[in-house]
Amino acid sequence: MLSLKQAYDCAVILGCSIDAIAGYSPPVSYADPAQEALNGYWESMNDKGRSALLGTAELMSGSPDTRIEKDRAASPGIPAQVERSA
Repeated sequence: MLSLKQAYDCAVILGCSIDAIAGYSPPVSYADPAQEALNGYWESMNDKGRSALLGTAELMSGSPDTRIEKDRAASPGIPAQVERSA
């Protein structure tokens, strides 16, 4: 058994949380049911399905008709405009 201090020290060294050391992952919930459904679809798909879903989201993010933020990224890590090769 690890003490709390030992668990903390391990978490710092490994770059994770004490919860991760203990094997606990809290359930994820979303305020918007549509976002929860989208995440559920993502989790149920294989790599090919996930790639298709991501491609669809990228296409939609480039359209001013479907974007909330038209002049900047909708969220950290998502480019304002997705460059696609022809």
